[in-house]
Amino acid sequence: MGGGIGQSRLCMFHLRTAHIGEVACGIWPEAMVQACAARNITLL
Repeated sequence: MGGGIGQSRLCMFHLRTAHIGEVACGIWPEAMVQACAARNITLL
């Protein structure tokens, strides 16, 4: 349930990712998955 101190956001910063789905698992709407795929972003 939450990271408390923004662990996912901190990981995003250090890994220089564009979407939180690149560092944290989640269930993403199909439209979001397709939009990210079009920009070469792989969601977990």
